Amino acid sequence: MASHATPEYNRAYYITHQEKVKSRVAQYRATHIESIQEYQQKYYQRTRPQFIQRVSTYKKSRPAWFKSWHSAKARCNNPRNTSYKHYGGRGIKFFLTQDEVKQLAIRDKTDGMQFPTLDRIDVHDHYRFDNCQFMERSDNTAKSWRDCPIRVWRGGK
Repeated sequence: MASHATPEYNRAYYITHQEKVKSRVAQYRATHIESIQEYQQKYYQRTRPQFIQRVSTYKKSRPAWFKSWHSAKARCNNPRNTSYKHYGGRGIKFFLTQDEVKQLAIRDKTDGMQFPTLDRIDVHDHYRFDNCQFMERSDNTAKSWRDCPIRVWRGGK
């Protein structure tokens, strides 16, 4: 027979007494809701400042070009990325290293930009050093809409 402290015993007990356990948990939650909420609030207040400090320190430690590099790489290489179908799904490959993106950032002076984004000069070519440049996000967005062919709906099929 398994000891009462083992996970196997706990799992077996839960399976055989599932309804009993669920009713006890619901009863406990109903009678102790204030204490549970108090504990959650105290825990949140205690851990939230540490979490914010960790996140802000992490974000500050990255250079401005890093997010563009990371996002472009994910769009091309990660099938779970929402934009993969427009990049990696179309066969666009990512051939840039971090050092090359850093050189592009220095060349294109991203320090003066508010939101630098990595742009491909030829939209049908891969992410390569000679085909990429950094642009301000607003200019990049305007460029993508400007270069988009106009589609006219003629009705029917």
